[in-house]
Amino acid sequence: MGGRIEHAGVAGTQPVAPSLWLLHLEAPAVASSVHAGQFVLLRCADPDHPTFDPYLPRAYFVFAADRRAGRLSLLVEVRGRGSAWLTRRREGDSVLVHGPIGRELRPERLTRHLLLLAEGAVAVAGVSLLAADAARTGRSVTLIANTPEAAAGVPPQLLPADVEYRVTTPEAGGLLGALPGAVSWADEVFVAAPWALLEGIALLRRARLEPFTLRANLPVQAIPLPAFPARRAGAPHPAGGGDAVPCGSGACGACIVPTGRGARLFCRQGAAFRLEALRFDADAPGEMEGAGATDDA
Repeated sequence: MGGRIEHAGVAGTQPVAPSLWLLHLEAPAVASSVHAGQFVLLRCADPDHPTFDPYLPRAYFVFAADRRAGRLSLLVEVRGRGSAWLTRRREGDSVLVHGPIGRELRPERLTRHLLLLAEGAVAVAGVSLLAADAARTGRSVTLIANTPEAAAGVPPQLLPADVEYRVTTPEAGGLLGALPGAVSWADEVFVAAPWALLEGIALLRRARLEPFTLRANLPVQAIPLPAFPARRAGAPHPAGGGDAVPCGSGACGACIVPTGRGARLFCRQGAAFRLEALRFDADAPGEMEGAGATDDA
């Protein structure tokens, strides 16, 4: 298992949108080595009073990082008792953190115009650090997020000013509707989305339909966000993040991603995979037999 285990101090919590909070942590050991696209595991229990209820840690992409200061910021979507416990932490509290986990998201060397597509607020957290790092190195970056309601998305002021941030909605066509006006100038695309949307983009690409006919050789990296089955009748499916990676070590197999070269693990070989490497005639991540989290998020 990679990464480090650290008792992180809570520097504060900040509500940013309905059901969305930023959790700021002082975690110098983890922060100093974190890269874009990586995540951390958090135990939702007081480290000074150990408990195994909730049993599973929660996985969160690193939304922002000040590596020199040793600080991390995580976007927490409240879905259940674990995530709600995290948003109730106050300055001076501590949280047990394990990470960073996952492989770095790294644009190709010649990329100058980077397009990031995020399906939902938590997907934005998956690419936000990539956006900040790419902009810092002089690349032009556009991040487009699709949210059911624009007001429920990640506020623009949370992202660097030199990252162009757009929000669309399903009624406006979602990410597929935003593609024609954005992909024509991009050198590379990263898509953080559930399996069904990635499959739709792959079909467009294989069929050489617009907008991909404009740039047949455009590199597309896919970040398949697991969507586990609902735990109770009528409960919504998660959109990635939170309980998307229960163990972070590859032991549970809940984050299996089917590819043309066999099963891969989101937590070990991910987060990003070449779009053309994904195998869409297999079960979606998180829908394999026996896969899925059993703890409330």
